[in-house]
Amino acid sequence: MSEKTVYFTDFDVVRNRATFDADAEISLENFERLTGAYHFTQEVICQVRTPGGVCHQKHKRGCLGVMKDGREALIGNRCADHYFKSDLKFSLERKRVKDEIERQRIFSQYHTILAEQETQREALSLLHWQALQTSAMIKSWYKGFQPGVLRFIYNAGKTGNGNVVIETEHVTTEIRVIEGEEQEKRISKWLPEVLGRLSPLPEERVVQDMVDGAGKAKDALDTLIACDPEALSFRKLKTLVTAIDSADLISQQQNDIKADAERFKQRTNLQLLFFVQDRWDDSDRVLAQILRMRGNKYTPADIRREEKRILATFASQIKERAWRAV
Repeated sequence: MSEKTVYFTDFDVVRNRATFDADAEISLENFERLTGAYHFTQEVICQVRTPGGVCHQKHKRGCLGVMKDGREALIGNRCADHYFKSDLKFSLERKRVKDEIERQRIFSQYHTILAEQETQREALSLLHWQALQTSAMIKSWYKGFQPGVLRFIYNAGKTGNGNVVIETEHVTTEIRVIEGEEQEKRISKWLPEVLGRLSPLPEERVVQDMVDGAGKAKDALDTLIACDPEALSFRKLKTLVTAIDSADLISQQQNDIKADAERFKQRTNLQLLFFVQDRWDDSDRVLAQILRMRGNKYTPADIRREEKRILATFASQIKERAWRAV
């Protein structure tokens, strides 16, 4: 019967094992079983002998193999994936090691969660509440957008192109002689002008996924604490622990979403929304939404002042020309 599977993170631990031999060469012919797997911070040398010679490739991940004479040697993941994968005994051993390490990890996490359950409960409740608050804010923004503005935001999210482009009128005159008389002719050309790039707003689906993930982590902890561990299958335990472990990723995702939302609501960014409305949008509602998202009043007088501020902000680009949305 094989020893307990070990997951190594420090090469010194492997190097100091009595059965490890740094000069050994492990191959399909002398392979017996696996002691465990490793993921080191430093690079180590693969000890696999193939028909082409000893690998000697530097790597950080792999398996600690046992030869028929009892000595241990390093099998880098590259050789494990290519040279050893055709060997049934190695494949079964690798699967066993992977499953046992995962089982050890889940039970270790389970005991850690139980030991810190009150702290965990408080942290997950706060995470869920913050996720709901962030979601409510962003959903209210989406609900307030006019159709043309909303369409631009959606398209920018899909294509990654948030450039806000308008057309400005460039007027020239030329003198033409018609029937012996000089006549002045006005020539108008509409040319594109890029006013800026709209910062992306997190998609509602992404925000909802964050809320659902935080809720599942919170519920998983409640279930884990309340259940009888003797009646809990490993599959169910893994599902619950994995949901709780996802809290760190959800927290980072929430921070990223909040940062994106903060960039979106900057005044100069919001003012670009005025130029992406289409002909069917209510311009006053667009301006009111800009003010509301900034936490400002949006009376008719406030709306008119905001319109003047926006045009003044982009005056150097528009240059008092007539303009139109694209």
